[in-house]
Amino acid sequence: MNQNLFLAPASTTGSAYSHLEKSVINGIETHSLEHFPNKNKDNISVWGISSGLKNTWDRAKSGDWILFYTGNNEYRYAAQIQDKEENSQLGSEIRDIHLEVTEREEKEEQEWNLLFYLEIPLSIELPAETLSEWLNYERAYRSRFQRVPKKRLQTIEGKYGTLEEMIMDFIVE
Repeated sequence: MNQNLFLAPASTTGSAYSHLEKSVINGIETHSLEHFPNKNKDNISVWGISSGLKNTWDRAKSGDWILFYTGNNEYRYAAQIQDKEENSQLGSEIRDIHLEVTEREEKEEQEWNLLFYLEIPLSIELPAETLSEWLNYERAYRSRFQRVPKKRLQTIEGKYGTLEEMIMDFIVE
């Protein structure tokens, strides 16, 4: 399997779900962004992470997938990475204008400088316990953004062939 799989916590009990809704599900209107590089697009789905996760971000490429864990033991959204960019000005602009940053995030000065530009997200219903079993993880969900090591994808590859085929099996109509 030559695609990477990333898992992103975006639980409905925290601010991450609000960020998911505003920047990925609804997307950001690009005309409101001074530092957006591609002025030909009207709306873009974007997910940002901080520089503490740069090694993980470095391994991502176009065509890879991100699954968003939203709580209630379920991954509810899947989005394919279109492109990525390190852009602290744009990340700050998105956070300041479009996202509700918590007091803790503000205090810790969590930045959003490593950006993923995403395809339109797919609505899925993938039980976290099922995915955890396939990936051979003890816990049903991840507490931070992470890349799934290739060797853990073997069960999915054997069952579905590709990540895309697996994700399509859990799409909600």
